[in-house]
Amino acid sequence: GEAIYYNWKYHDNGQKNGYHKIENYKNGKLHGLLTVDNQSDETVYTLIANYQNGVLSGKYEEFYNEYGFKGYKNDSKVGYYKNGLFTGKVEVKTSYGGTQITYSERTENYDNGKLLSGKYEKGLDNRGPELLEFYGADGFEGTRKEWYYEYDYDVREDNFGTLILEENFNKGKLHGTRKRWNDDGKLILEEKYINGELHFSKKY
Repeated sequence: GEAIYYNWKYHDNGQKNGYHKIENYKNGKLHGLLTVDNQSDETVYTLIANYQNGVLSGKYEEFYNEYGFKGYKNDSKVGYYKNGLFTGKVEVKTSYGGTQITYSERTENYDNGKLLSGKYEKGLDNRGPELLEFYGADGFEGTRKEWYYEYDYDVREDNFGTLILEENFNKGKLHGTRKRWNDDGKLILEEKYINGELHFSKKY
C-alpha cells in the first residue's frame, strides 16, 4: 500500500516550509516509487527513488541545497540503481564567505556500485584553486597540484596563485615526476617515481 507523510506551513511572505513523503510497500517492504520533499528557510531536499522488494532499483535522483548568509552547499546524486548498486554521478559543491571566499567541488562517477573516477578541487573564489586532484578506485590518478596564496591585509589584495607541488600518480602510487616549489615559486625539489618507488631525487 501507500504511506503519505505531510506537514506544510506557509509564512506571510509566501515562503513554504514543510515535509512531504510518499512511500509504497508490498508485503511489508518498500516497493515502487518513494518521494521526499523537505523545505525550510535555508534548505531544500528532494528525493526520487524506486524500490523492488525493499532494494533500490531504477531511477534515482537526490538533491540537497543549503543557502546561508555566508555561503551555500549543493549536493546531488543522479543515476539509477540495479539490485542495490548505484550507477551515475555524485556532486558536492560548497562555498563559504569570510575574509576570503573559499569553495570546494567534488565529482564522482560510479558504475554498478564501483567508483570509476573522481575529481576534487578547492580554492579561493575568483582567484583559483589551492588543490586539484583526481582519483579512482585504487587511489590518486594523474596529476595532483597544490597552489599557495598570500593575502596582503594592508592593501587587501592577493598575489596570484603560486604552484608549490605537482606530482603524478598511477593507481594510488607515485609514478612519474614530482616537483616542489617554495612560496616564491622557486624549484626546491625534483623527484622521479616508478610504481611508488623513488628512482631520482634532487634538491635545489
